[in-house]
Amino acid sequence: MNPRKILGRFIGAAALTLPISLHAAPIVLDWNQVTWTAGQLVQSFDIDPNNPGNDVTVTITDTLGRISQPVSGTTLITGGISPTNRTLQLVTNFATNLESIVVRIDFNYLAGVRDVNFFVHDIDGTLNSWQEEARGISATGDTLPNFAPTSLLRIGASPTFQITGTGLAQLLTATSEAADDSNNGSASVSFGSQLVRTTTFTSGAGTVGSFDPIESGISLGVVSYTPEPVPEPSSAMLLLSVVSLAGFRRFSR
Repeated sequence: MNPRKILGRFIGAAALTLPISLHAAPIVLDWNQVTWTAGQLVQSFDIDPNNPGNDVTVTITDTLGRISQPVSGTTLITGGISPTNRTLQLVTNFATNLESIVVRIDFNYLAGVRDVNFFVHDIDGTLNSWQEEARGISATGDTLPNFAPTSLLRIGASPTFQITGTGLAQLLTATSEAADDSNNGSASVSFGSQLVRTTTFTSGAGTVGSFDPIESGISLGVVSYTPEPVPEPSSAMLLLSVVSLAGFRRFSR
């Protein structure tokens, strides 16, 4: 048999037999299972036993000090999820619709993660008092520096917000009120098979209604994702050695 064919088969076999760290099920940041220190704006969580150290970091950026109650896990805003699930409550008091806070989720994995999905709950309001809005929903990855969700859905039977715009310009703008224990103000955000390092969204107010001194609030629900498999170092070195040998044979002719 041709030596090149033999070498090619060997490389293929080596690649197929690489041991990799696989996760059979998604990893879930469940607010029932973790504790957010009330009042903190940054917190990290170790929820994946197969990934050393903290796996997810949630950062709330409030440059104007518009968060009016300590950020905390709550059972007040449940998003209609059964059984009752805690969510991360963000209560704000904006003076104008130009003000906002930013929620960022970092996934601390060597190869990144996929199948990222999270929920935003209690997007509601009235045109005469307040009008909550979520915007700037995006993610970053290795090959795509800033991209929009592959899926952005209203999940309630009688949604209290509308979705307008496309891509990175999508807006989730309140149109009516929702009960705290209803999913009518809930949105599901998904990034599909895209590799993700971080994801962010902005919480602010719409262009109509009054803003001060009205308090309003949304909450971050369950976050789920699947870690990208990473080849074991010894196996990666084996494959690199084989490929290097192939290159040496090619250029030594």
